Amino acid sequence: MMHNANSLQPISTHNIKLYKCYNTLPITDLHSYQILLFVHKFIHHKQNLPDIFALYFTENSFIYDYNTRSKSNLHVRSIQSQCGKRLTTYKGSILWNNLPDSLKLMHSTSEFKENLSHLLYSG
Repeated sequence: MMHNANSLQPISTHNIKLYKCYNTLPITDLHSYQILLFVHKFIHHKQNLPDIFALYFTENSFIYDYNTRSKSNLHVRSIQSQCGKRLTTYKGSILWNNLPDSLKLMHSTSEFKENLSHLLYSG
């Protein structure tokens, strides 16, 4: 097996092994990670965000008066265009709603980051 002169990884190493070796995520996962960090800050540390983001997301608990299974989810607005589906408000809501409840309830940013990284590495 051939080795690259600048590293100890074989040239035929799969990308996912390289990401793990260098403790990073693939670009698409890194993008999702950053969006989820923003949503976490919105949910748990809104006071640290500029006022312009105050109404960026709507929690289901503010829409429905009754207790539902999805009360910790964000309301997903109906979007028809592909461009609209790339908006942080839409994508952030979808990503957040797909997280396990245990992650959504984590108040600590450092704990959330660590657990989110593990989730994205394993998924």
